[in-house]
Amino acid sequence: MKHERKRNSVIVSIFRKTVQAVGKIGRIIRSHLRRSALEVMSFLLDRDALFRVIGFFNRRFGFLKTVFLLYPANLRYAHAYVYERRRKRMFWGPEFVGLFRQKNCKIGLVFGISSDEKMIKDPKNTENLLRVFDRMEDIRVMLGAERKSFAGILPSIFRSRGFPHDFCEAEVTVLAVKKAIEAVRKTEGMGTGVPTVVLGGRGLIGSQVVKSLSDTPVFVLDSAGSEDERRWPDGLGQDRVLLVNIASVRALESQVKMLHPAAVILNEAYPEPPKALIEKIREIGCPIYHIAGVLADWVLPNFSGAYREAIPCCAAWLNEDMEVSVIRLV
Repeated sequence: MKHERKRNSVIVSIFRKTVQAVGKIGRIIRSHLRRSALEVMSFLLDRDALFRVIGFFNRRFGFLKTVFLLYPANLRYAHAYVYERRRKRMFWGPEFVGLFRQKNCKIGLVFGISSDEKMIKDPKNTENLLRVFDRMEDIRVMLGAERKSFAGILPSIFRSRGFPHDFCEAEVTVLAVKKAIEAVRKTEGMGTGVPTVVLGGRGLIGSQVVKSLSDTPVFVLDSAGSEDERRWPDGLGQDRVLLVNIASVRALESQVKMLHPAAVILNEAYPEPPKALIEKIREIGCPIYHIAGVLADWVLPNFSGAYREAIPCCAAWLNEDMEVSVIRLV
């Protein structure tokens, strides 16, 4: 009997390792197919002459709405789109990386740079950023698109450095966050009396989210806020609370010690929380949700990570009927 249990345990172990190996091989194959397809698409489509031709027809038929620029949150995200040799040549040169159709709406084209947040925040790269900004405007004009939008911290950086951007991302993202909050509250059975803590509530997006939540008690938690706003709100104790993270993964991690099983987390910040942080939250016993973006009719290729089969909120355009994708991580 003992030998049989040991044999069964070995068989189960071998089976699990085989499944893991097959899954890893599958991910590697999909990754190469994705990057190879993007290499071909970029070679064929990333041409100013072609942009002008598309723009000629777009001005007559109005099928293309927006151009969107993304950047990788880390090296893993970068390698999800491009090979290393290409990554090194597109730090400040936007290149075509995909397209999408927002649900029941029009088409958007996706471009990317490979600079990370550290490079983007560095004041020494302001001229490089301005070159990227101007290039995206040139592309928008050639394509005849109505607007251009930018991922992550780029809009805030542009605002702080005086770039002439209309910050269209904010209005869409605020509506998406509000819809996501309503969905999570409904799922978790949280009435309007349950307070909301907005982490990053003094930022470009966070401040507008705070203003939009007029039907529930709201607290701001932000390192750039007043003395009271820089620490966890007094009086919340172990009561039910919804923590909405619009700041960063690092900011969310700094608040883990204040969490408890009655808390619920909704993350909007890019990228999604890493596995290590998710495991910490799992041990605490509180659920965490992530806003994966706005639902799309199709995305080619899919965005990576938790954003698969959806459009990042900052890439979408305002539509009161838009559907927000919210996924539960724990």
